[in-house]
Amino acid sequence: MKQILIAIIFLISLTLTQQRPLNHKKIKYAINCGSNRSKRATGGFVYSEDTFFDNSYSQSKVIDYRQLEDFNNEFLFYTDDREIYMTQRYSENGNIVYNIPTKDLDKNRKYVLILQFMEFEYSKPGKRKFNINLGNSTVFKEYDIASKNQNRGGKFVVQDEYIEFLLQDNGMIKFHQIYKDYFSELNEDGSIPLILEKIENYPVINGIILFDGNIFDTNKAEIEGDNRYWLEQHKNEWNDHKNRKQEEKRKYLEEEKQKKIRFKNEQEELKQDQQFSIDQMIQTPLGILMVIIIFISTFTMIYFTFFDPYGMEMQEKQKEIELKKKEQQKNKKYYQKIEFDDQDEQNLTQRNKDSKIE
Repeated sequence: MKQILIAIIFLISLTLTQQRPLNHKKIKYAINCGSNRSKRATGGFVYSEDTFFDNSYSQSKVIDYRQLEDFNNEFLFYTDDREIYMTQRYSENGNIVYNIPTKDLDKNRKYVLILQFMEFEYSKPGKRKFNINLGNSTVFKEYDIASKNQNRGGKFVVQDEYIEFLLQDNGMIKFHQIYKDYFSELNEDGSIPLILEKIENYPVINGIILFDGNIFDTNKAEIEGDNRYWLEQHKNEWNDHKNRKQEEKRKYLEEEKQKKIRFKNEQEELKQDQQFSIDQMIQTPLGILMVIIIFISTFTMIYFTFFDPYGMEMQEKQKEIELKKKEQQKNKKYYQKIEFDDQDEQNLTQRNKDSKIE
């Protein structure tokens, strides 16, 4: 009985935390960022193809992760609108700019701008940062998708931001952020300038929704609250995903193992082929001749190195001795000549003296 009661309480708690969709009648705009086609959401409203973006300041680009095998098979948490989050607009060299029209909106009325994000590349915070600005006012400074979702894994997790603002009749919008009111000017055509300003790495965005009403009319509380109901609903899908990932890992490890085995076998076969070729060559007359030549060359080199059969060393020493003798004889003649010249000079001096006496 106690177990049944616990189960009932658990089911009730799941029901209370069930995510309710946005009221499709209050959706003014829904943009499927990065996609060239419209898409009906599970809530009944339709996302239009990517529009209202402004590339006059910096060239933003689009990416469709459905076309990338490594990402297309990933499990996306806390969304039933997978296709919306599988496409992105990004800008490598600058900012992403959208100009949201207000011509069909009522003045002095509250609206909520919902920005939809998902991180596909970085699980650790700090890798991607950008400012989220409405005109010249910063709503979120150094916004980091992975940091927001750090307690839920960082990557492949829905992260939506809700910005409530008042559309005034003086060409301004007013929004409240961290206990303070901010004001921002509209563009000359009356559109709202949404700017994702590059800080670290490039900014990205997956979807934009403009909702008619205040923030309490949206599904913000359910999205940011307890997600156990969603996990319970998608339990089988998650288990299938985990099993598929484990199977992929097992296959990868098996392939790597087989690669190593094949490489080892190829090396062994190569060694055997080389050894077989050498053995075959030795058995031929040419191979025998080459072995004999190599043996004789090696023996000759060793013999001449250590035994000096032609007395080359003695000849070199004899040459050195003869050179020394020649050098000594040359020096001896030189000194004899000097002595002779000195004697001649003395004799000449003596004769001069004798001639003077006479």
